[in-house]
Amino acid sequence: MPGTRILGLFALIAAASAGAPSFLLAPVAPNCTCAEGSLGYECRNPTNDACYEKTGSVCPGGTAPLPDCCAHCAGGQTARGVCQDSVNLACFPAAADGSCPMGTLKCPPAPSGPTPAPKTPCSLNQTLCESAGGEAYCGLSADPDAVFEDGSGCSCGWGYHFTNKSGSSKCELGSCDGKCHDDPTHPCLGLNAPTCFPLVAGACPPGSKDCRYGAENGTATAAA
Repeated sequence: MPGTRILGLFALIAAASAGAPSFLLAPVAPNCTCAEGSLGYECRNPTNDACYEKTGSVCPGGTAPLPDCCAHCAGGQTARGVCQDSVNLACFPAAADGSCPMGTLKCPPAPSGPTPAPKTPCSLNQTLCESAGGEAYCGLSADPDAVFEDGSGCSCGWGYHFTNKSGSSKCELGSCDGKCHDDPTHPCLGLNAPTCFPLVAGACPPGSKDCRYGAENGTATAAA
């Protein structure tokens, strides 16, 4: 019967799946193979598998970084070995003099994580920026004129710039009522349209205002 045949086919597929060897689901080991006589265990030449150390933090020309091979010691080892067979990933301790067993390579230092960003005073004291007014926040603005110069780590919000005219760090509205001031590459406000233009030979083009901090309150350049 057709129905019986279909049910039998599904039964065969299920049995084959249940009996699949477990190694098919095992994670794939990294390719760490290095040619005999290799001089390091950090970079590999893809044409001949010769491996080398990095110079500083850079691989020699014509080589590519190896994966973190020593983090994958064979045999289920959890501790990083000092020496490793690059073919089967077996790890071994180094000899008393620091040398590795024949046929193995010395493991490089474990890769370090990203360097955390240095903490700024305002990240440790939330009131530092609040005391400068509601336009200030803790962080680095892309507008250099908005960054506080007192080392606090505070910046002024969009359209404002840093000032300490009164002897204390504050934010004040930028030239041109805040327009074009936050883009140092296009700091010129058109007189007839709210368009920001770039500098031409270090100055705003005719028919525009200079909105950079220090400009005389957005004085218009000479008309063409």
